[in-house]
Amino acid sequence: MPWRYDSDDDIIEIILEPNFGGDLLELVLRRVVYIVDSIGNKPVIDRLEADHALDRCLLERFDVADPNGPERNLLDILVTIDTHYYPYRGFVVHGAGPNPALRKALKERGILITVITNDGFVAMFSGNGPSYGLTALTEFLGKEVRG
Repeated sequence: MPWRYDSDDDIIEIILEPNFGGDLLELVLRRVVYIVDSIGNKPVIDRLEADHALDRCLLERFDVADPNGPERNLLDILVTIDTHYYPYRGFVVHGAGPNPALRKALKERGILITVITNDGFVAMFSGNGPSYGLTALTEFLGKEVRG
């Protein structure tokens, strides 16, 4: 199997859930995955790494700035993802739902929430991708998400 530096469908999985109960191996075999490095997720990630199940796959751990603010954490990690993977079609979020301020701000910047899932949502870029910097989005939403 070749290295998976990208996803076949250019969609990235973002796991904000501190105790993700889904099939992490199944996700990482299909797509690039960013997962919060929490006490609940660490044993699963460590076991998969020890078993070499993640060899040639891309699973990135990240720390959260605010354990009680999944929307803020999403914005923080989107800046990193945008830096490494732009252009990409969209992302799937696990562990956070879109509040009205987040939904509005994403829509104004060409990111449309297309599906609400049991544990989050799917968001896609309209057109050819974002025409803005996610740094500016983060600065804007830093004020809006809290509301």
